[in-house]
Amino acid sequence: MNFAKNAPAIALGADDVIPRDHCPVCAGGDLVAYEKLTFREITIPYQRCRACDLVFMNPVPNQAWYDRLYGQAFWETKSAKAAEAEDLARQKQLIKELQRTKKLCATLDAVGCAPPQGGRILEIGCAFGLIISTIADHYQARAFGVEPSELAAGFAETLSGVKILAPTIEQLNEAGPRSDERFDDQPGDKTGDQTGGRMDLILFSHVMENVVDLNIVFEAIEKWLAPGGVVLMETPNSTVQNSTHIYHPYCFSSASLRHLYGKHGFEIVSLRASGRPSSALIPRYLTLVARRGGTTGTAAKSATSANIHGGLDRRIGHGWRQTIKRTPLKYLDRILTGLMYAPDRSARRRAAELARAHGDGGGNGENHRA
Repeated sequence: MNFAKNAPAIALGADDVIPRDHCPVCAGGDLVAYEKLTFREITIPYQRCRACDLVFMNPVPNQAWYDRLYGQAFWETKSAKAAEAEDLARQKQLIKELQRTKKLCATLDAVGCAPPQGGRILEIGCAFGLIISTIADHYQARAFGVEPSELAAGFAETLSGVKILAPTIEQLNEAGPRSDERFDDQPGDKTGDQTGGRMDLILFSHVMENVVDLNIVFEAIEKWLAPGGVVLMETPNSTVQNSTHIYHPYCFSSASLRHLYGKHGFEIVSLRASGRPSSALIPRYLTLVARRGGTTGTAAKSATSANIHGGLDRRIGHGWRQTIKRTPLKYLDRILTGLMYAPDRSARRRAAELARAHGDGGGNGENHRA
């Protein structure tokens, strides 16, 4: 892991980790060694649960340690790197985020789960607000966010028009929406309507795998999601590639996501694997749409399926990725990706404008957590 010059070092000591004797999703005890991650000369093991196919750190750094990492080093480091990068490189990163946003909107539209006009949408880990503000513009909705980095949160509010509700999901969960709370679109604006603060859509874009306590996540969703509201989530697909990383306490598969959401009473409306916008042939990402209303039977069914097929699916998926990467198929993948996911003119124009603003010191810093 590379840190920008003069970035604060975040040490990891024995008091910063939590050991586990069971799976944090299904509570199963049939765990097998998966991989070992080395972080600053410290070995952090990953295990896989045979029952639900979840891959997770064990022991795992606690949430306070991650809050320090994200709040003090992660986004400030990204911003410092971006400031030193070429304008073209910044534009490519911004274009990728806009392409990802386009996919998320297309996913919502395809399953009839788009937020209503004037609705409220919340992104957990919104960074500089590019994704949530773009989705809000698309649906003429109001954008809210949770972000631990003061730097990123400040940009999200001032440059992207996102109202930050809390630094962390723990604080969001502790506060809860208030029936007398006024959520105005802009600071000082008195035209906002009186609401209960509940959200029509809650988004986790490459963030759920970063949170240590998944129970707190779903407690917050329970408090903040409006009746009939939707959870939209995207995460790396661990069935086809290892997403083991110091920022990832969890590596999800389709099976583990089905168990997780079923356990918390959600119906999965859509769960698809795709490589958009990074690969046409390798399904690197999982995109999920869910509504409250599922049953624990769904989770049990998923667990049985994962127990029988999880290991085989993973071997096939990883084998397919290696086949693409190590053969001439990689060139076909590049060509198809360029043809299928080429950014449109408006995305290129917006990316260029944001990159120039960053270079001029306006600091969009629109690199999203990935």
